[in-house]
Amino acid sequence: MSNRNSNITGNYRITSMEMWGQDFVDAEVPGYIEIAKDGVGRFHIGYVQCDIDWQKTERDGNPAAEFTFEDMDEMEPTSGRGWVVIKDGTL
Repeated sequence: MSNRNSNITGNYRITSMEMWGQDFVDAEVPGYIEIAKDGVGRFHIGYVQCDIDWQKTERDGNPAAEFTFEDMDEMEPTSGRGWVVIKDGTL
């Protein structure tokens, strides 16, 4: 599809987050986000594992993806929105 961008797809290790320390991010597995070519993906942060649906966008001229997520957080339904951007070769 024309709204998908192969230069942002891939599996990325989460090495820092503004709201949580690395110990939480890696609580169950090393934190990651997967952005697949078909507009879906997955992330695992702490005890939260979610499927995502994403769309290509730009932020400040850099390739980016905006996504929605829905799944479970410690047996409770969870959902929301997020975004990632590639800047200087780093997501």
